[in-house]
Amino acid sequence: MKLTKLERLQLITQLTILDKLNKNDHNSDNIKILEEGFEYHYDQIINHLSDDVSPEISSFVYKLLQMYRCLENYYSSNPSDIKAINDAYAHYNGFDYNDDAELDHARFANYLLDHEEKFYSESAKFQRNSHSRMLEHYKIMLEKFEKIGRNELAQTDVYQILNLVKSPVNVNVNVN
Repeated sequence: MKLTKLERLQLITQLTILDKLNKNDHNSDNIKILEEGFEYHYDQIINHLSDDVSPEISSFVYKLLQMYRCLENYYSSNPSDIKAINDAYAHYNGFDYNDDAELDHARFANYLLDHEEKFYSESAKFQRNSHSRMLEHYKIMLEKFEKIGRNELAQTDVYQILNLVKSPVNVNVNVN
């Protein structure tokens, strides 16, 4: 990582203030690294920062949790619909923490579940780590939900989202 002298000076100033407020050996070490320009060690100063989560991932996860809120509302209103309630994908199962493609999704979902008021009530019900890949299945479900275009879901909508609707089977009978 490259830092300009101005960026280094700004970080040194901030770390010096932090050092005065809260004596921390790491601050003085980091100040020395920045003063001397030891570029090799710059990463250790900011190694606790995560990479950015893209707006596309954030939007997808937000919409996904919105969809699950709508599904949970349906289950609350229709507790006898055991077929839907017991489906493997009926409730948010989280993302796979061991899959790099899903980790940013998991990080943002966890943030929303922990910090967005509208998701608090659902957060206790939801799993966080699915231990299996979920992203592709969630994309299919969300696409179906968005085609429905409303938050008040009927049974047919829920069954369509959960893929509980059975397609008619084409039976070709050869009578020869």
